[in-house]
Amino acid sequence: MSYAPAYGLWSLVIINSLIFIMFAFSFTHPKTSRDWRSLGGFAAFTVALFTEMYGFPLTIYLLSGWLASHIQSWIYTLTMPDIYGVTFWAWKEILI
Repeated sequence: MSYAPAYGLWSLVIINSLIFIMFAFSFTHPKTSRDWRSLGGFAAFTVALFTEMYGFPLTIYLLSGWLASHIQSWIYTLTMPDIYGVTFWAWKEILI
């Protein structure tokens, strides 16, 4: 059984964003510039939310450099032999 990745669905991002923004617009009916600004903030949040869910996972992209450098050093520390010469080969098999 093969699973297709669940990202890159940009049409779903657009459709869901429009549905949620139109739903909010139908209840608020903004009149002043402050109302429009609030609706714009909600719209930006909604687009960012659905982009994160169905588009490119931005959080993983932004954290990938930090995670790669820190996780590799952590794995290296766990797999290093201790002062008595005992290696953590079980940890190495589990983590790698």
